[in-house]
Amino acid sequence: DGQMLFYNQFDIENEADVAYFTNLAMQSLFMEEAKLNIVLSGLIDIKSAMHNVLTMYFSNISFAEIQGMKLLNDDRFKVSYYFDHYINMTHQ
Repeated sequence: DGQMLFYNQFDIENEADVAYFTNLAMQSLFMEEAKLNIVLSGLIDIKSAMHNVLTMYFSNISFAEIQGMKLLNDDRFKVSYYFDHYINMTHQ
C-alpha cells in the first residue's frame, strides 16, 4: 500500500551480512521471498559482491532510478550511486 513497514540500520562487516539482515527483515514482516521486490541504491552495481550475494537468496532485485534524472549523459555514472545505501523492499 506504499506505506513504510520497517526501518532500521545495521552495521555490516561483509556482503553476507547484507543478505542476513535483509532476510531477517523479510521474516519479521512475514513476507514471501517470491513476492518480494528489492530496490538497491548506493555505491553498488550489478558486478558488485553485495549484489552477487543478494542474488543468491533473492530473485527480484533492481536498482533505484529517478525519473528525469540523468548524470552527464555518461553511463559510467549511475543515478543510484548518489544515494545512501538502502535496500527498499515491497511485497506484492
